[in-house]
Amino acid sequence: MVRPKWITIAALIIGLGIFGAYHFLQSDKSKIKKQFQRLSEWVSKEPGEDRLKWMLKVQKIRRLFADSCTVTDESRSLSRTYSPDEIHAHAVSALSQCSKLTLSFHDFDITLVREGKAEALLTAMVKGKWRSGEDLQDVYEVACALRKVEKEWLFNDIKVIEVLKR
Repeated sequence: MVRPKWITIAALIIGLGIFGAYHFLQSDKSKIKKQFQRLSEWVSKEPGEDRLKWMLKVQKIRRLFADSCTVTDESRSLSRTYSPDEIHAHAVSALSQCSKLTLSFHDFDITLVREGKAEALLTAMVKGKWRSGEDLQDVYEVACALRKVEKEWLFNDIKVIEVLKR
């Protein structure tokens, strides 16, 4: 007869093994997708969301960007290099104009270019409401370059290739 103590120990070992495999063996492509999920989560804004909670969430955006990140949008004649602090400031400014906002990413095509460098081609969808009450809904084709810094994939270059829907 198997003792409950051994069953508990075996379950604990199996649980730790599954956690370790998931945590330590995640592929680079999975880690890159996770960065996009974090960005999506940290820029989202819900009506009536506690302002302090929202500010703390948006502050985390800095962690996703390399020391310098070039943002290019040819349709708006924009090409500029930003620091993580500048990106955060622009995000706060833009998000304060919205009462609700969701950002989602779809159709990922991630290529590991070489060790520590990756490129991602994807569709970004922005939905929400301006504070004026007008609906906001845009879809963009976006190309991103990321580089690995101390085991973290950071955005290094973002290009809006095409505005798909306004």
